[in-house]
Amino acid sequence: LYGDLEVLNISMNNLSGQIPSHLSQLQGASVNLNGNSKLLNPAPLDLCFFPSFDLKDVSAMCPHERNALKELYDSTNGGEWANNENWADPHVSHCDWHGITCNGSNNTIKIELS
Repeated sequence: LYGDLEVLNISMNNLSGQIPSHLSQLQGASVNLNGNSKLLNPAPLDLCFFPSFDLKDVSAMCPHERNALKELYDSTNGGEWANNENWADPHVSHCDWHGITCNGSNNTIKIELS
């Protein structure tokens, strides 16, 4: 299924709960979840980097700061950091990643990784 599926369209189905992180294994498929207002956010981190994920530009589902911080993590070998707690968790808010401080609006105000 993962290699052959081209479109997963489950929009407008009153879905609720977390978006399964396994959907990020649908490389190359179009993933459409729009209209399911009871889905919990954020969306799985890797899914936010899918060009054909219909919610990738919805900031509640794929916060731009979280995406940028993930790119920082990947480009600096974050898997080898002394403390990378929560950085690779697909459903954890970037505000709960080690070394990240956010304000009440979930905007990053401090990065301290030392």
